Amino acid sequence: MFFKSFRRQILYVEGPDGLRITIRPRRQELFVYIFFVVWLCGWTWAGIKGLTHILDNPPARVPTWPLGWVIGEVIMIGLFLSMPGGGETIWITPDFVKCRKQLFGIGLTHDYFLHEILNLRYQLPYGRRPGGLAFDYEGRTVRFVSDVTSTEAVELLGKIRERMRDYGAMETAEKEG
Repeated sequence: MFFKSFRRQILYVEGPDGLRITIRPRRQELFVYIFFVVWLCGWTWAGIKGLTHILDNPPARVPTWPLGWVIGEVIMIGLFLSMPGGGETIWITPDFVKCRKQLFGIGLTHDYFLHEILNLRYQLPYGRRPGGLAFDYEGRTVRFVSDVTSTEAVELLGKIRERMRDYGAMETAEKEG
């Protein structure tokens, strides 16, 4: 049934260049999509009315609220589009771990040397920040999979650690950690 949230879709693809893990966002209930559409329409209509009022009756000083209005609109459009078209991909190759957050296939890829990754772990949810996977790299913490449950984290960490062991990276991490 469409009105229930579905389990997150996690795809594992073994290839000659390594393991590729693709993580799709959870499907939301229909109400969430309807809310976003109605909210964005109202927000856009009010912004256009406000800007036309400013352009018709120019004030002595330019107000700053239109900038905040546009930033809010861009953030909400990004969130709305990430529900059906967002995702994360992790490639584990013999030399690198590549992490990519994308929106409809467009995104940035970050490369990390496989043998320099330490303390691969699940980070518990904290406040409003959801739980996710993380590791230490060059003295800083890198979060690379966001909004996962503990069950999904166990599955993902098992696959990632298995592949890292195959490439000889976990022995180095376990000796230093």
